[in-house]
Amino acid sequence: PVAILAGKLGSRSGHRPLVIAGGLATAAGAALLFRGIDAAPDFVGIWLPAAITFGIGVGLVFPTLNGAAMGTLPSTRFAVGSAIHQAIRQLGSVFGVALAIVLSTTAHPFEGIFGLVLGAGLATSLVATFLPRPRQPTSN
Repeated sequence: PVAILAGKLGSRSGHRPLVIAGGLATAAGAALLFRGIDAAPDFVGIWLPAAITFGIGVGLVFPTLNGAAMGTLPSTRFAVGSAIHQAIRQLGSVFGVALAIVLSTTAHPFEGIFGLVLGAGLATSLVATFLPRPRQPTSN
């Protein structure tokens, strides 16, 4: 549901604030999981809020990044731009999974994995500050 709303809102009001908020929400979800590592199992108090927060973050980031990547391309470059965007996105996924696997073999796997996601969310928000602002319609 968040992705549907974010996609529509991003095309109207700009992608930057949604990606920044999504990165911060993703980081917050990871922080909640990180906080719950040594706690007693608590679905309602730890896992559910973390999953909802994390889900909101991912729902804000992915569709708006797609829109930001494709929104400024001329129609003659749309296919090439889409292919490049998807290839980079897939490479990021592959490296992220590989790093998570490496971290899962350490003495404290959850700290490493949740820390990685927290850092990636914060980095996403930081990089998103450089996204272009939406173009203002010109009046004639």
